[in-house]
Amino acid sequence: MRNNAEIEQIRSMVRSIAESCAVVVQRVAHLAEQLEPRDGSARGRDSLDNILGNRAVDAEALFGQLIIDTAAKTITFRGSTCSLGNTLVFRMIERLARRPNQFVSFDRLIRDVWDGQLKSDEAIRSVVKELRDRLRKNGMRRLASAIRGQKRAYILMLKA
Repeated sequence: MRNNAEIEQIRSMVRSIAESCAVVVQRVAHLAEQLEPRDGSARGRDSLDNILGNRAVDAEALFGQLIIDTAAKTITFRGSTCSLGNTLVFRMIERLARRPNQFVSFDRLIRDVWDGQLKSDEAIRSVVKELRDRLRKNGMRRLASAIRGQKRAYILMLKA
């Protein structure tokens, strides 16, 4: 059995590793966005896939205490897990978490969450409302309140 000092040292190391992973994932996501051409086509993402050998960039994206598992389509926040399935709601939280603390425009959300097929801003607002409701229902009130909107953009406010 480990003593409290050992457990705290392990926790500290895990937090440090998670923070390092978050920085790497954020930088890779930023690189992917820079590679993406202005016309909204997927050529930039295809180039990144070629660089990475068609491996997923972030099978598990870590941002502080938020874990997004793209394989299982779940999110974990401060010990609580919520299964969102392969839904627009999951795609929305995954997209906002790629660049925490930065606004994501409706145009970018339409490209990344709806693959450019969305026709109304109200649909975006509806998915965000559903996401917040699902998070609250699963004990993630703080995460739900961290999703904020301003004009035609949303942001996921996560403390570093």
